[in-house]
Amino acid sequence: MVGCSLRGAAAAALLLVLNPAGAQQINPVWAQEGGLQPGEAFVTRFSGAVSTPGPTGKPTFSLDPKGVVGSIIDIRAPRQPPLGQHWIDEPQRNPIRAEAVGQVFGVALDDATPPNVYVSATAAFGLHLAAGSQQWMPGMWGVGGGPNTIYRLEAANSYRPTVFARVALAGRQNTGPALGNLAFDRKNKQIFVSDLETGMIHRIRAADGADLGHYDHGAEGRTRFLDATSGQTKTLTPISFDPNSRARLADCPSGDFEHSPECWNLAASGRRIWGLAVRQNPDSGEVRLYYAVWSSPAFGNTEWGGLPEDEKRNSIWSVRLGSDGSFDISDVRREFLVPDFYLDPEDIARGGYSQPVSDIAFAECGQRRVMLLAERGGIRNQGLGIENAFAYPNEARALRYELDAGGNWQPVGRYDVGFYDRSNKAWPHLRANCAGGVAFGYAYTADSWANSWAIDRTKPDETAWFSGDALCSPDGPCFSLGTGRRDDGSQVHGIQGTPSAAFDDILPAGSAETPTANTSPYPPTGPSQSYLIDTDINVGRDGRVDVNSLMRNDATRIGAIAIYQQCPAEAPPPAIPGTLSPTPPIPPIEQPPPTAPTTQPTPPVELPPTT
Repeated sequence: MVGCSLRGAAAAALLLVLNPAGAQQINPVWAQEGGLQPGEAFVTRFSGAVSTPGPTGKPTFSLDPKGVVGSIIDIRAPRQPPLGQHWIDEPQRNPIRAEAVGQVFGVALDDATPPNVYVSATAAFGLHLAAGSQQWMPGMWGVGGGPNTIYRLEAANSYRPTVFARVALAGRQNTGPALGNLAFDRKNKQIFVSDLETGMIHRIRAADGADLGHYDHGAEGRTRFLDATSGQTKTLTPISFDPNSRARLADCPSGDFEHSPECWNLAASGRRIWGLAVRQNPDSGEVRLYYAVWSSPAFGNTEWGGLPEDEKRNSIWSVRLGSDGSFDISDVRREFLVPDFYLDPEDIARGGYSQPVSDIAFAECGQRRVMLLAERGGIRNQGLGIENAFAYPNEARALRYELDAGGNWQPVGRYDVGFYDRSNKAWPHLRANCAGGVAFGYAYTADSWANSWAIDRTKPDETAWFSGDALCSPDGPCFSLGTGRRDDGSQVHGIQGTPSAAFDDILPAGSAETPTANTSPYPPTGPSQSYLIDTDINVGRDGRVDVNSLMRNDATRIGAIAIYQQCPAEAPPPAIPGTLSPTPPIPPIEQPPPTAPTTQPTPPVELPPTT
């Protein structure tokens, strides 16, 4: 009874923060159907789990086949200024579920109008077996697929998923680690995918899913490349893939395959590729594929400690694409080493100097001289009923690089993701809550639509969107429109939209300070100008707030993000499609504090049904 009383008190407090009048109901936001619109996003996530009573009375957990693993989120019209608040009633639509596509992380859009969506199978949310067997748990992989599958969600087919490609290496099937991320090559009409088992990058024809070949960074990229930082041509020892290796479902030495990622057969450190992106030089027309190499002592790698210092760091590389879109292995560059995050020897022994870069994004319009990186807290599986189960939370950054006059990428800053600043963890005290996804989106302006906040389609690439954990949490409260203070301690795990210019130093001076209950190591400048969205649907179709979703810790369960943009020359526009229309304002907050902003309401728009 005490637990129930405390939970009820916490729920009441949350509702007062969301609405000081105490109402438990909010005008719901109903999502539109139809093709993806400029400014909308597609976001992947973990399906969630369901529990049943076990033989000893303890619950037994399994994947939820009905759980949503991706959806379109309409981020076009928040109708309120970005102040670091939880945008609680964002429209979502076209959900895809684990029973159709399994667990997915990577996401990409093609250049169709409206675009098609591609998602890829993943082990980022753990590998799960059916109880007492060596068979995959239902909901792990999708219909007609497995750990090697890319699904296409066609706009013309109402974004219902179909198998697009099954990635294999000379007929060898992926045995478990699945795929990394996806990138679309607009010029050559192809999709790149990283394979977390083989370390290969495959190029897939967008028209029909045919495999057009693969690139072996470990055996080809490392053997001769230009080190952009030094300007020297260098060679590293090749790291080859053993095609006879496999995930050890039946003979994992620990006897616990699911919770032992060292038995999953992830690609070796130094040839393990995750994040991908394609960039075409606007001046020369040259097209390069950029990719992130993960170097780490994780997964039982005992040789990592003896490597040269540069090989211990995670790094960003690129390979030139030929006129036919093929890999030109005579032109490989190591662009830069990712700056260190950890200094503590125990942290370094566990995860290396930083967590892997799982996503890369380039500005899409104009000179396109900006690159964003999203880190994710590695890969693990603590169990379906455990919090923070699938990665190490609060250890992943969002970094910004800019191209200098000499053609080299220079680190210029880091975005704070979420409000939690690691105040109760070891140095550095950073807001490092990235969940591994990044994309550019349009700017928001107050006068783009009847003086109400919405995207401005003449200003692409001016908002940086990240997937993140603990965007808002009891340890890092976000801003409350109701109270005008940073006192919203609800659990928000999802995506954050921040002005692209609102970045901070990679390592602010204050990050070395020990925070107190009343101080932050440095000001939350970026988050305080951001929109924070939970990928859970927090407002039901009846307009009632789902308080349970605001109290659930979904850290490590958020995936990647892609946003549909059109450059102004391609589509000069009204700021927002005419199918959206404003509605009368909600009643004003009674006697708001002097610092509380005047906000605009969200119109009633229907959420998609969840079954």
